[in-house]
Amino acid sequence: MLVLYIEDDPNSLRLIEKFLSKTIDKLLTAINATEGWQLALKHQPDLILLDMHLPDIAGLDLLKQLKENPVTKAIPVVGISAYGSSSVQKVFSS
Repeated sequence: MLVLYIEDDPNSLRLIEKFLSKTIDKLLTAINATEGWQLALKHQPDLILLDMHLPDIAGLDLLKQLKENPVTKAIPVVGISAYGSSSVQKVFSS
């Protein structure tokens, strides 16, 4: 299984890398939405873990971009955030 984790916080990246290292085949990481978008298009991962608060593009905007593109629209995306908001919950519950 190939997982892409898009996260700008180095501590969170290390935590997920350690947590998933024994359960998946490969983990790709990106520190911003632009890099994550490029990796998603190039590698078409089995799963994307997406931080909702990225420095360059909002996580919800990247999610919309992923779901509108034929190459990436079928890839499951799990939103990750330390902050809760009703707008994020609505997107992921529909």
